[in-house]
Amino acid sequence: MCFSRDDGHSCCALFCSIIRLTRVVSALASCIALFRGLMGGVRLVMKIRVTNTLRIKALVIKTLVIKALSINAWMKKIKGTIGFLSLTLLLLPGVANATPAESSQRGFSGDGNRQTVELLMLRAESGDAKAQYLLGTMYAVGQNVGQDYTQAFDWLEKSANQNYSDALFELGILHNNGLGTRRNRAKAIEYWSRAADLDNVFAQSRLADIYAFQDENQQSLRRAVELYRRSAEQGYAPAQYNLGVMYEHGRGVLKDIAQAAKWWQRAAEQNYPYAQQNLAVLLEEGRGVEKNIRKAIQWYQAAAKLGDLRARYRLGLLYEFGNGVPKNYISAYMWYALAANNGLKGAQENLDRVSAYLSDDKARKARVAIAHWLDEQAKKP
Repeated sequence: MCFSRDDGHSCCALFCSIIRLTRVVSALASCIALFRGLMGGVRLVMKIRVTNTLRIKALVIKTLVIKALSINAWMKKIKGTIGFLSLTLLLLPGVANATPAESSQRGFSGDGNRQTVELLMLRAESGDAKAQYLLGTMYAVGQNVGQDYTQAFDWLEKSANQNYSDALFELGILHNNGLGTRRNRAKAIEYWSRAADLDNVFAQSRLADIYAFQDENQQSLRRAVELYRRSAEQGYAPAQYNLGVMYEHGRGVLKDIAQAAKWWQRAAEQNYPYAQQNLAVLLEEGRGVEKNIRKAIQWYQAAAKLGDLRARYRLGLLYEFGNGVPKNYISAYMWYALAANNGLKGAQENLDRVSAYLSDDKARKARVAIAHWLDEQAKKP
């Protein structure tokens, strides 16, 4: 076969075109590979962030539950470990420069927990009191490090020796419960006292519990009121609630229902359920405040949603007897059932009484209302 010069030029042009097309395809393939790599990285980062976010939410919940357990009166004098108060600080790089309030409010935006631990360790070893405190709490709860109460005690003690108030409080917890050291109640009170003198609200409230519920002489009760007040004035809701209780019963202070209402109002506004329930009772009965059934129901409902069984029981009474609201046996049944199912004394008796007033159809509607209410509560974060 013979080729003309024109055929040669055509073949050359075609060959060049193929080369250019190959380069374009190669470039496109490189771009696609780069894009896939970037998307993989984005998915990895998002996965890490989601994982960390879920972990942090769990820690925040644990922290709030632990703080709640610090008040004997709120939980009917439950005895036990109060846990560690600043878990929400532990994963944020640069956390040693943040206050507990700042860290818990702004949340977490980064990963690299191992780097955080290493940086925190360097700062702690250099003598930074806050870093020592945070490292101690990490060892205490086993967050990003193996749980080790001995290490927790050592780092908290280093921080406490620099009068870091949160560390003083936590060290008191360890002494009180024999974690990382021998149990020593006197030492616990000593550390809580030092922390209270530095205006640590948790220590002030914990000491007040001791004076209010373990010693009944007037001097101890007055000391309890003083400590509750100092903590309450700094905005600590459990102390505000307990100060209201002291005023309600005249323990260590002159009985003053209006003052009780004042402090319960402050705690109630911070979603403290027992304060909400107690304030609602005063509003329902018009003691220490102007009678207001509508507001009472609002506070009862707020407390009921947070799990207060007494508030659920009182709502049942209001709807059963039509006190300030139209009689509604279905609503009464629902609230009594929600109280009785959690073991509140007297609620089952009232539930049985109201059941006799309901037809089969209304009883079914009441059960549907209970299921709907529980479902709505389960959807809330």
